[in-house]
Amino acid sequence: MGEQLYDIQEWVRRGLGAHRTIERMLARGEIPRPIRIGRNRRWTGEQIDNWIRSRTEQVEQIGEPAAATVGRPRGRG
Repeated sequence: MGEQLYDIQEWVRRGLGAHRTIERMLARGEIPRPIRIGRNRRWTGEQIDNWIRSRTEQVEQIGEPAAATVGRPRGRG
């Protein structure tokens, strides 16, 4: 059997932002490209986990808490 595939709601369930935030991140190329199955977009759990891990490592290098940067709008404030 193959690996389980997840829809955009999995990103939301994992607390990475609202549906629209994830859509924007996808459009900007900030998250991995999904696998297309017809009109559906799916990601492997490994893709999501690897993205979270790499994002956490990037944030730790600059010394900012990871939760404070995930899904935060750019250029505001």
